[in-house]
Amino acid sequence: WDENVVLSQMHFHQTSPSQAYSFAPGLASSVRVYGTKACLSAGSMLEENKETLPLEELVEFASMLRPNNCLIERCSKAAWKEQQEAKHDDSHNIFGLKTEQWYGVDYYLSKIDTDDIANWERSVKGVAEQAATENNLQDDSSVIGSLHLPTPNGYIPRNLGLCPDLPKEATLGPRIDKKLDPPNLIVDDNHCGRLWHRLDDRYALPKSSLTLLMRTPAVEYTRDTPSSVWSFDHNASIQSLMLTGAFSDSLAQDTYDADLAGLHWSLSKNSYGITLRCGGYSDKLPDLALKLLRHFLLPEEEEKGDSFLLQ
Repeated sequence: WDENVVLSQMHFHQTSPSQAYSFAPGLASSVRVYGTKACLSAGSMLEENKETLPLEELVEFASMLRPNNCLIERCSKAAWKEQQEAKHDDSHNIFGLKTEQWYGVDYYLSKIDTDDIANWERSVKGVAEQAATENNLQDDSSVIGSLHLPTPNGYIPRNLGLCPDLPKEATLGPRIDKKLDPPNLIVDDNHCGRLWHRLDDRYALPKSSLTLLMRTPAVEYTRDTPSSVWSFDHNASIQSLMLTGAFSDSLAQDTYDADLAGLHWSLSKNSYGITLRCGGYSDKLPDLALKLLRHFLLPEEEEKGDSFLLQ
């Protein structure tokens, strides 16, 4: 809960101003509903604390999220055919073919097979016991399988201060009209590449962006060995698209916490190579970028199976 409070406060205070013509009507409505004190923060910040949070009601509600207390909706021709051929328990006159009262649509209502429920409960029992141990609970029956509190979010920024290298006038507020300075070339090496850096002194935000181009013609071209001439290859182009898409999907779950903490990233291909882009709060941006690069490039991770390119 405390972590969610920190995230909501961070997003609220760091949100960029919106357009006046859309902000004013929403603010007027919020004043009417929440009053002048909470009109800006309502819906964006968690104001509850240990004294006001209805913890018992939340625990009671969570205890109902169990395999033996659920409804499953199936919408397919195969499901309809299966229900037509199945034998329904009509002892309580609630199962079988029904008709929706408003639209007159036919549907089947049936009990979930007890064997299926038993299998679901067995499959999550081990996870429930582990979660109960980690949360110091005496009774693991109160833990609903793999539904448990998330692990601490390591991407929440510890420091939202501006870069100390900024001139004093740049820390006072946005200077949108200031002329954009060109980036500085700080690394120029024919073997490892070039690196440019530009300090943002216009927006006064604790955020950074990183763009890394891994230059290679192999994303769209193949080289003829005898002549050493590169020619366009549609197979190479399609495989490069599949590579970037598969990598993004494979890291989606691992970087979910980063997304919650205001960090974002993308991997894409272009005619020059493969581009990795990361952006968000400066404090934890290096952690995210290094994680992505380790999974994508490092050959020493081959034995661990963590390098995406080597799998």
